[in-house]
Amino acid sequence: MPACSPMPRPRLQAGESQRPRERWPLHPPRDWPSYTICYRYSDTTYRITVHHPGHGVREAGPIRTMVVDGVPQDDHAIPLVDDHQQHLIEIKLA
Repeated sequence: MPACSPMPRPRLQAGESQRPRERWPLHPPRDWPSYTICYRYSDTTYRITVHHPGHGVREAGPIRTMVVDGVPQDDHAIPLVDDHQQHLIEIKLA
């Protein structure tokens, strides 16, 4: 698996907190067959791959399954933990 490339951190707007919450609800684009993004939370990297099995046949539905490091996430949110590790997230759309 290729390593995640570092990206510049976005600047915070006035009044924004460095860490506004400990979970990140995900609402991916609906028209891509699959894609991978890397998200950095402090010193921890989240490698997120999204699959749309019906791409080209029908419009993507909501998130069907989300698995973080092998553990299903029924609430479809990624637990953000600064543990200096790389975490693997697999998302399948309906």
